[in-house]
Amino acid sequence: MEYYIRQHKKRGSGRHDVSNFRQWIREEKVWAEVEFSVDGHEWLWGIEMLGFLPPERRRRHPKRRR
Repeated sequence: MEYYIRQHKKRGSGRHDVSNFRQWIREEKVWAEVEFSVDGHEWLWGIEMLGFLPPERRRRHPKRRR
């Protein structure tokens, strides 16, 4: 499966394979505030994709504040 990804409501990047996201999760680049989309129009927060993010990533990035 491939997804678009965006952060902070900014324009999303192109489609990426799940293997890319899993690598980015290991590198601590993907956290709960990152949004995912299948079609580029409807977006889900990373926190809503419970099967995708491991428990330690189901919170906001510790260095980012909103």
